[in-house]
Amino acid sequence: MKQNVYFVSGIDTDAGKSYATGFLAREWNKNGQRTITQKFIQTGNVGHSEDIDLHRRIMGIPFTKEDKEGLTMPEIFSYPASPHLASQLDNRPIDFDKIKRATEELSERYDSVLLEGAGGLMVPLTTELLTIDYIAQEKYPLIFVTSGKLGSINHTLLSLEAIQKRGIVLDTVLYNMYPTVKDKTIQNDTMNFILKLFIQRTKILLTETFQHKYHHIFGAKSHTVSRYMNGSEQRGHLRLIREIIGNDKWFLSDSTEYRERGIQYNGSF
Repeated sequence: MKQNVYFVSGIDTDAGKSYATGFLAREWNKNGQRTITQKFIQTGNVGHSEDIDLHRRIMGIPFTKEDKEGLTMPEIFSYPASPHLASQLDNRPIDFDKIKRATEELSERYDSVLLEGAGGLMVPLTTELLTIDYIAQEKYPLIFVTSGKLGSINHTLLSLEAIQKRGIVLDTVLYNMYPTVKDKTIQNDTMNFILKLFIQRTKILLTETFQHKYHHIFGAKSHTVSRYMNGSEQRGHLRLIREIIGNDKWFLSDSTEYRERGIQYNGSF
């Protein structure tokens, strides 16, 4: 398998993984990087993955040949629970070989594969295997989604320690600014705290919007850019922060863009 598969996970089941996955796939495709998404284990559905449906709506494309072949949704369980429980309730084990074959086939057909997990980073796939251990086992680089909800600092820091402990390559961190709230005290403080943590370790490229708004945080370490998304122009409500030392990248996205595109938020990701 080519080294072009990125695993997408987050701090919890409502972090915004599905929106992040569809959004990144859309942007990478715009830049000429042929990208497909895969939901490696879908729960709460029968015969089809609603997360793949959401990916395609965000990407602005119809169902693909790979969707119809089942390669993008290799394992589906009916009960809306963590994979280990959904598997038990459906009375069949997760076929990890089937998942791996599907991922390998997508890897051969496309430039990049965004592989969305189920739930948060530490969700059990079986009674003996956690999602984070599967990522480490397969040596996938990680795209990690966090947010400004109360408790996100704790969840993010614990996740980063677990990622580092297992030697997982943290490729990208996405900060989800949904839902929009009037009182942004916690949301803004959470973002500032997490950003400061990374700034202490490295140099960062910022969009002009964030360089101006958060100059008190970044100071002389920041560099202003107006175009920096794999070479493509910043659009909509995307605010991008990208590390220029090491492999870490930050994107900050306000999902107002998705609501304006007619994509409905149903309370879960």
